[in-house]
Amino acid sequence: MLGFPSHVENGLMTIRPGTPASADRIWLSPAGRARAETKVRNSRFLADIEPVAHEEAAHRHLARLREEFPRATHHCWGRRLWTGGEVLERASDAGEPSGTAGAPILRALHSAGVEGASCVVVRWFGGTKLGAGPLARAYGTATATALTAAGLETRQQLRVFRVTFPHDTSSEVRRAVARLDGRILAEIHGARAELRMALTAGQAARLPAALADASHGRAECAADGQITVKVNPGMNS
Repeated sequence: MLGFPSHVENGLMTIRPGTPASADRIWLSPAGRARAETKVRNSRFLADIEPVAHEEAAHRHLARLREEFPRATHHCWGRRLWTGGEVLERASDAGEPSGTAGAPILRALHSAGVEGASCVVVRWFGGTKLGAGPLARAYGTATATALTAAGLETRQQLRVFRVTFPHDTSSEVRRAVARLDGRILAEIHGARAELRMALTAGQAARLPAALADASHGRAECAADGQITVKVNPGMNS
């Protein structure tokens, strides 16, 4: 097991590592969908990994693999998702001996530090029982190989704000946003100038004072949701 609090219901294992919410959360995710196949004593293991944003997408991923390979012996899976301020990990052995499939898949995802990922490993039994240890290693290796094939990218969650201000303060407001290193997403020209921008939590904390100073108190700011963006590894906004 992974050493985290877990719960098993109807053959599904749910693990909550208790990862605390971060103000400027940065994580790794598969760069795209990928597959990798391994073979152990005539048993085939096809790992299919896909970036997902929520559990419904992970369900669809599993359903597609079941539909594509209806004659496979097992469709085992594991997923790591950010939900409710923590990382939710779920897995299923799908008929394999307990702990030999879902847990190794999760272990490979966890070891890579990946979130927002669904991995389904499809197995075709080759006629020879592998034993618990080799079977678990086969599922873990298949998952790790698929992760390598997919590649990883760094992502960050940013807060979005809509800022309006008089046109005669446009230059000052833009300089203030530039000093915050904010990302301008859209610009609208109307009776008042408007910018839609994305900021980290740390940048957002400095936004009200920066806008008040730049616009002489005439700017208005409202929260407008969140977005997820790709960031360069090693860079910290």
